[in-house]
Order: sequence, then structure tokens, then C-alpha cells
Amino acid sequence: MALEIQQRKKSMPLAKFEFNLFKKLIQLEQIIGLENKQILLNLQISGGKDSMSLLYALSTVLFSKVCKLKNTYTVIVQHFNHKQRGQESDEDASFVAKECLKLGLPVFLSALPQIEIKNNFQDHFRNWRKKEAQDLSKHFAKELNCERYFIVTAHHARDHVETILLNILRGSGIEGLKGISFFDKENIYFRPFCSLSYQEINEYVNQYKIQFREDSSNLEDKYKRNYIRQHILPHFEYLQKDYENSFVKLSRSIQLEKNDTPHKTDDEPFLITQSTSLSDIFYYFKSKLNMKNISENCMKNVLHEAQLLLQKKEDKIVKEIALKSGQGVRLEKNADGISLLCVRTS
Repeated sequence: MALEIQQRKKSMPLAKFEFNLFKKLIQLEQIIGLENKQILLNLQISGGKDSMSLLYALSTVLFSKVCKLKNTYTVIVQHFNHKQRGQESDEDASFVAKECLKLGLPVFLSALPQIEIKNNFQDHFRNWRKKEAQDLSKHFAKELNCERYFIVTAHHARDHVETILLNILRGSGIEGLKGISFFDKENIYFRPFCSLSYQEINEYVNQYKIQFREDSSNLEDKYKRNYIRQHILPHFEYLQKDYENSFVKLSRSIQLEKNDTPHKTDDEPFLITQSTSLSDIFYYFKSKLNMKNISENCMKNVLHEAQLLLQKKEDKIVKEIALKSGQGVRLEKNADGISLLCVRTS
């Protein structure tokens, strides 16, 4: 497998799965607004199917000659051994280390200290992993003179659905329906697979015969997430094959509606820059222009066209985009960015 991946890096175009990951990296660069910088990516690799697909797809993308990114990326891999399954846990760590060796990636194995945990051990594991991941990332970002670091996980759409259902059971309210997002609130954790279906991961792993490890504890019903995965989600799939995508759309709508980012006042023009997000555009259309029925695809198109204008060398460019019922927007490029104005169209 490793030899096949290395050969594909040099001579073949990206698979669809890999190209989608490449597009997520482009989105990452647009969000952080950096160019020609050194960025550290700390991959959290358990050895399971989803994390191994992340390991191989990302290594393929970053070593591909056809992919052009604005920044240079340094990759490290971190594996957590919780010491809960005896020899099986140690074999997981050994497997990840060997796979990283094949790919030429540095790997760091973090073993949970043997202390007595009376209750809430899942929370204890989570907090331990978070601290270990951030400490390691900060250390190597400083050592390697990296401008930013990101901790990358392979959480996908099925994880997203499970998280929402668990939040509902806890009575978390509308905030719980946001589920798993592309970034965490601190913009440290990067989840490029968060809207990707588990089926897509499964197909990629099968196509390229990527080796992975099965965690036997995932079959135990004593964990609520496992019970949901094994006994509830099959009913969703029976009712609707693409139920994961439905949950992703639900969460995206809520995230846009609940966006709390401060915005300009009514008498100021709306300015689009490289750091402008879809939620910023959403807020402007809904609140400032009072376009209540504007679709997400229309807003994405406006943002995309503005970003294309930003890349052009000309100083002053004007472009009008028709939206609906005689309404439209005018994009005017200037030294500060792209001014967005509401206009009437024929």
C-alpha cells in the first residue's frame, strides 16, 4: 500500500476523496488568511478506518505535484494509547508507528499515565488528549518556526450525527444541534471530514486497500455513542440513505442563524476580504438587505465571485450579480477589498 501511495504521489492525479481534502485545505488557507508561511499539522491517528484514511489522503495531497497551496505544511502524527485494552492497545500503537514509518512521517506515541480514575473516565481521557495534543503542537510549532498549528482529526458526518443525538439526550437545546464543525471555537482543531459521509471513507479505504485496526470496545453497548451507532443509526439509514447529509444541512443552517460575529453598522458599506466567511455574508443578506428567502447556494456564489475578484491584479473592477425578483448585488473592487452593494436588476 505505501509503495502504491508513493507512486501515485508522483505520477497520478488525485482521487476524488483526496481532491475534496485538498479543497478543504484551500478553505483553511482562506480562513486563516496566511500566505507563504510554515504551518504545522498535528494529525490525531488512532489506527481506525477513518483516521487511517486521513493519514494516507493527506500525505498524498501534500506530496502531490499537482496540488498548489499558498503555505508550506509540516506534518507530525500523534497516537494516544489509553492502556484500556491491554495488548490490543499496544498493538494499535505499534501499527500506527509502522504505517507512519512507511510514509516517512514522524510519530509521537502518548501513553495514558496509570492513575486511578474513579468516575467520568471518558472526560478524563478527552481532557488528557486535548492537553497532550496542544502541548506537542505548541512545542514543535516553536521549534520549527511555524506561524500557526492545527490539530487535525478525522471526525466525519456519522460522528456529527451521533454527537447531535447525544446532545439532544442531554437536553442541550438548540446549541447542541450544531454538532461537529469544521473548526472549534479557538480555530485550533481542524476537522476536514466533518461533512463527509462514512460511506465515502469506507469506499476510499477499500479502493486503495488501506490497512486499519478495529477497536473492540466500539462494539460494547455500555457506551451511549456505540449504542446509537449500532442500534439507532441503522433505522435512520433505512428511512433515508443520506441521513448524514440531512443532519449536516440542519447544523449548517443553525450555525448561520446563530452566528454572533460582530458586523458593521447599517450606514457602513459591507466589505468582503479574504477573511470574510459565509456566515458574514448570510448575516448581511438576512439582516441588512432583508433578503429572507435567499438560498445558501446564492450566498456561496456571491462569496466565490468576490474571492475571484480579489485575486485579479486590476485595482478597480465592478461586477453585478442577479439574485431574485429584480434584486441583485454589485461587487466593487477597491484597495481595501470588495464592497458589496444591493442593486435593482432588470
